[in-house]
Amino acid sequence: MKRREVITIVVAVLVVGLLFVALKLSGGGNPKSASENPTASIESAEPSGDTPKSMSDADVERLLKEAVDLGSLEERDGGGLKTVYYQNNEPYSGWGKDRYNSGQVRWLGRFEEGKIDGLIMTWYGNGQKEGETTFKDGKADGPWTMWHENGQKQEEATYKDGKIDGSQKEWEKYTLTMYERTFKDGELIYEKSWPAKSWNAKDERVEMDKRVQVPIARYSEKQRDMMGRIVINVYSDEHAGEGRFRMADGKGVFVDDGDMVDFIKKQKEEWDTKAQKARLYLRADRKVHFTYVRRAIRAAAAAGINEVIFANRWRSKVDQNERDNVVSLEGHPDIPEAQPFLIKVSNQGFIFANAGAAEELLDTGVQGAERTLPLLDQRLEIYAANAKAGGKSPLVQVYVWPEAVMQRVSDVLNHLAKHRIVRVTFRDFVAQDEQRN
Repeated sequence: MKRREVITIVVAVLVVGLLFVALKLSGGGNPKSASENPTASIESAEPSGDTPKSMSDADVERLLKEAVDLGSLEERDGGGLKTVYYQNNEPYSGWGKDRYNSGQVRWLGRFEEGKIDGLIMTWYGNGQKEGETTFKDGKADGPWTMWHENGQKQEEATYKDGKIDGSQKEWEKYTLTMYERTFKDGELIYEKSWPAKSWNAKDERVEMDKRVQVPIARYSEKQRDMMGRIVINVYSDEHAGEGRFRMADGKGVFVDDGDMVDFIKKQKEEWDTKAQKARLYLRADRKVHFTYVRRAIRAAAAAGINEVIFANRWRSKVDQNERDNVVSLEGHPDIPEAQPFLIKVSNQGFIFANAGAAEELLDTGVQGAERTLPLLDQRLEIYAANAKAGGKSPLVQVYVWPEAVMQRVSDVLNHLAKHRIVRVTFRDFVAQDEQRN
């Protein structure tokens, strides 16, 4: 009899406000300002701490008085993934705004004929500017800039017709390690890291095997920190002939699980010497059975890795980049928890709540482009609200049968992220089946 394995995960939540999604998902542009520090360079790997302003504070205040609340606009389907905003039954043109509950402005942007068009600015709750971007006909188009909450520059990039194109630079919040990437029509073709002053790292070229079609997940987190990644591809039956588990570029094949453990250990040791937290970056094909995904997670745990990142993709016209669901294999500090909500994913992809005699079938399939599980969505909304009202942290236990495909597991994680449920246990369901036999 094999022991049950319980994996605790933290699902990264992308916190967005109404239309704040536009900045996070599609990016945009930032008109260059003379207040930017021209000496910030690749050689120094340090961003400017200044916050450029394309508008004066007085201009922003004037526009806030002129702008309408986003909540007053009516959203209508514009076809595909587009949304058109109406006021008094007419496509809205003018400025829109959104605020935090504190009254601090969160979003300020321009609409034209119901579509986001022109300058967009966003702020953190502390008043620090978060991003500045431009849209054209509802799509990100032009240069854009984002900052960390402490005012340090976070990212610079350029978008073209809704897709990232050309050079992108990104700075970590604390180490100031810089990443330089090159995109072509939304696809990552080259990546290099420029070290912070604390250690010297060699340039890293990342080539992702496109034969792995990662799952679709609307609320997964955009990739930020690239350091410490140990990439493992898990292939579907279609491409598993030469090896089910392979390295990032798809060329290196692991002969067995022990070989995979040894590889991860070696990579972890290299990251340890650079004082970087090693993490398994798991690119599992959306069609692969979870039993294979479980083997990769076990290999990581055996190698001493306590964090796994599931690669996902939000497939839209404005964002074709892979995104993350972050998974922690280690425990969490003691925090009052609500009674666990149990979710079961069957081999057929059916979603159940509870177990045993109380087991209840919720969803047999997803709906729409956002892959909604409507009944699970409703139950999670109620559960999260009750937990919050009781001053407790919501806790979800997910049981996955071995032949459930990775896409369905990502569908569940996606809904947990939507409702900001970040404390989750992933229990090895196959072990329970073995105990019954």
